[in-house]
Amino acid sequence: MERLDFSWARPTEHKQFLETARVCAKDLTSAIATLDRGLRSGVKDEIDRRYYADATLLRHILLVKRFHVLEALGAAEDLDRNTAWLEMPLQPLLTAKTFIKRASESERMLPERVKLFHQDLGAQVLQERKKLLVKYAGTPYAELVGRNRVLSYEVVWRDLTPKKGGSRKTPAQSSGTGPATAPPGGGSSSGGATTGG
Repeated sequence: MERLDFSWARPTEHKQFLETARVCAKDLTSAIATLDRGLRSGVKDEIDRRYYADATLLRHILLVKRFHVLEALGAAEDLDRNTAWLEMPLQPLLTAKTFIKRASESERMLPERVKLFHQDLGAQVLQERKKLLVKYAGTPYAELVGRNRVLSYEVVWRDLTPKKGGSRKTPAQSSGTGPATAPPGGGSSSGGATTGG
């Protein structure tokens, strides 16, 4: 899978992100379907049980990764390409928003109130995550699931102006109509490794 750049200095970089994210989402969907076919064969013995658990965990990781990619894609598609680069040196980028916090017990795994672009997939991830925590409670599988967050994304703007004597605001920002400036260092990654990522 190709690397996705979450920060776009030019419209061409944003366009490349959209194209690459769509390919990644298709590849992940295909991988999930392949695992689903394999998992349908069931468990015959203890060795199978271990492989089945491994495959189930991998499927969940891919499910969460696909959700991340689709949420990032949804946020990026919301960006108005006609105006996003008009107020340079502001640069649009994606920043992560936690949808599901870390939790070791299914009862404590509650979704955060964030905007989702794919609510049905978010509900699916949450439901499967809870099931895995119950099914594999007390095992490394449940630990891997519970210790990682599930993310959505939103577009923010980073001010690329060199800071000398304070922050510089554009006229639109000063009037309260411009985009919010991202915290320094917001950037070109998806927010780090997660169970799904």
